[in-house]
Amino acid sequence: MTLIISEEEVNDLISYDEAIRAIEEIEIQRANGEAKFTPRSRIFMNKGVLHLMSAVSEKFNIAGFKAYFSSKKTSKFIFVLFEAETSELKAIIEADRLGQIRTGASSAVATKFLARKGIERIGIIGAGKQALSQIEAVGLITRPKEVLVYSRTRERAIAFSDALKRRGFNVSIKDSYQEVCNAQVIITATNSKDPFLKSSFIEKGSHLNLIGSNHPSRAEAFPDVFKNSLVVTDSIEQAKVESGDLIKAVNEGYVSWEKIKELWEVVSGKVKRDNDEEVTIFKSHGIAIWDLAVAKLVFEKAIKKGMGKEVNFKGEFNLLKS
Repeated sequence: MTLIISEEEVNDLISYDEAIRAIEEIEIQRANGEAKFTPRSRIFMNKGVLHLMSAVSEKFNIAGFKAYFSSKKTSKFIFVLFEAETSELKAIIEADRLGQIRTGASSAVATKFLARKGIERIGIIGAGKQALSQIEAVGLITRPKEVLVYSRTRERAIAFSDALKRRGFNVSIKDSYQEVCNAQVIITATNSKDPFLKSSFIEKGSHLNLIGSNHPSRAEAFPDVFKNSLVVTDSIEQAKVESGDLIKAVNEGYVSWEKIKELWEVVSGKVKRDNDEEVTIFKSHGIAIWDLAVAKLVFEKAIKKGMGKEVNFKGEFNLLKS
């Protein structure tokens, strides 16, 4: 039997704490060669874009892929989970909320290993649905005294701040990009085509999570922000195709691909912050092993709690027996 799991069930089944631990575990598997993934591929058509990304875990005996279609109106996401040994289709999961959780959790993992101790303030630029997950997840790691918020749309900043306050955060709305950078951890969660984060805004010892659009024509940070910083990404292979931030910084000579590290190197202890004054940067695009790790957890918890809808799925047909 195959389990169909809805967005609402995903939201009810998994916590950020669990997702953070799952992503740490899958990154360790990646370090050990036990988890592999393919970078996102895209097929463009007149009405929109089909996105595909896949991953496997030898240790967990699972494989899966995320697919989503983006039209001018919206995007719709699913994750498909297989058991490797039997080829059984275990679950089809609505995956928008899953993606929000895993993206927030991955930033929390990067912050846990890269940010200096004693975080008092988080600054966030952007006030969309990804931004809320970022603060919820990173806030678990840092326990900030204050969250600084900036959005180019004042009404969205107010609504976003109200949502954070309902979740117990102390929030201050700022009037500029520079003001919101008065924080030890800075998060950007925008669809900006043009960079807005300047090196002059960044204080010594800051940690940056850049999680905005994964497209080569878009960027959030000016190229010189990456100069003399410890730069980490989820996948260099994917960054070379998708990261407008890193592509521009490399092309202009502020950093080289050879010096950029990957998250598994940080989680496994191979790469560390040098000192409290070093600026660290995590450029996130979103990779399929994160979706796989969180989808596995969602499926297992759904089974335990009797959630989801069972359907009969064969996926094979023997003509000789027909």
